[in-house]
Amino acid sequence: LKSCGVSSIKIEGRLKRPEYVAAVTGIYRKYIDKGGRAESSDIELLLDSFSRSGFSDGYFTGHIGKSMMSYDIPGNTGKNKLSCRIEEFLKKSGEKKKPIDIFCEMRQGEKLYIKVSDKLGHCAYAESESIAEKAINKPISRQRLAEQLTKLGDSVFRADNINIQLDDGVILPIKEINAARRAALAELEDQILNIGKRRCNAWKKDEIHEKNFPKELSAQVETKEQLKACEDMGIKIIYLPSELSGYAKKEGAEYVLVLPGICDSEKKEKVPENFGVLISNIAQKELYKGEKQYINYRMNIFNSYAANEFSDAESVCLSPELNLKEIAKIKSSVPQECIVYGRLPLMTMKNCPVKSLSGRCAKGEHFTLKDRKNEEFIFTCDGTCHSVLLNSKNLYMADKLSEFKKTAVSRFRLMFFDESYDETKKIISEYQKAIKGGAAAPLLENTFTRGHFFRGVK
Repeated sequence: LKSCGVSSIKIEGRLKRPEYVAAVTGIYRKYIDKGGRAESSDIELLLDSFSRSGFSDGYFTGHIGKSMMSYDIPGNTGKNKLSCRIEEFLKKSGEKKKPIDIFCEMRQGEKLYIKVSDKLGHCAYAESESIAEKAINKPISRQRLAEQLTKLGDSVFRADNINIQLDDGVILPIKEINAARRAALAELEDQILNIGKRRCNAWKKDEIHEKNFPKELSAQVETKEQLKACEDMGIKIIYLPSELSGYAKKEGAEYVLVLPGICDSEKKEKVPENFGVLISNIAQKELYKGEKQYINYRMNIFNSYAANEFSDAESVCLSPELNLKEIAKIKSSVPQECIVYGRLPLMTMKNCPVKSLSGRCAKGEHFTLKDRKNEEFIFTCDGTCHSVLLNSKNLYMADKLSEFKKTAVSRFRLMFFDESYDETKKIISEYQKAIKGGAAAPLLENTFTRGHFFRGVK
């Protein structure tokens, strides 16, 4: 990784025990500093901290397959014998404390001066309230002063180097030495932790030339039957995969080519004449420069800043993780789109579980993964060894479309997956009724989801 130019590594620790975090960060820190191959005892410690079925080198070596996943064990197989081993490891490696240098100057007739600094350039200073005076009886010794300066207790620091400049025969109350030391350490800790105040900017109305766009439906299709249903129902904006582009024939409709969610090649897909492209990552934005671009939800449009980065696009699809209150705050000069129907994609996997287990490509086939609540999540293979995991229930907002009145959303996308021609027409009919202000029929309870529109992401 170092030879590749990597200068920072990220360690995942969400929902893990403190022992796990201590073990993993401690061991990685150890080998970042000393280099070399990991010792077997450290590998064993990592296995004890958390392991489903051993380790994988992920995508780094380019070898994907069965070894990357744990198919039978959902939880930890670690032996949970960590507490004493972690303490022993941390004490041995010294990674529990941050090394600092301490400089102290104590001159007769002057205030005690302390300077503390770390290896990254952070530096803090402190002085005593009183001046050092000539001692009548017993002056402070260099050893006693060093002892007081290195009493770092429960702080995150340890003294690596200490430099003392002390006049002979002087004295200062010990409590003032301790107070100055604590003040210097507190200032140093503040410097290390200080990341600066966050800027919080709001868009001003005169900064964005908002426009009123007509309310309309858009649709994303997977089959010829769905495409035909959308055309028959008068849908003007249709997103479709390249294999369906030859069947797109409705005059006056806008057809948009759906590009792969993962762009791992600089090869540009051929775009049919008069088609636009649905952009899902920043590489595609550059690769398809000059084409009519529609920004997909994968670009994480969470606010006005993000929306207006794409002011040259035909539309921007807002993140499905936004709630209605957050959506209402977004202002843009291009049409805003929201997904209001369909099985929302939850995860895209470059390592296909089916191919890893069976060795065959399952392009176009559908499979299910069942969770602890027996909910079945569909995943499908797209033929490029990328599998997409879909939500267990369809998002449905036809009967709640009026909730968007306070937003600038003008385009409502229906994402079809396995619906038939008739089912597709029926869904479109309900949304067309709703977009005109009519009352759409609600679905049966517990058969659909409202997504994040009313709750957001916690």
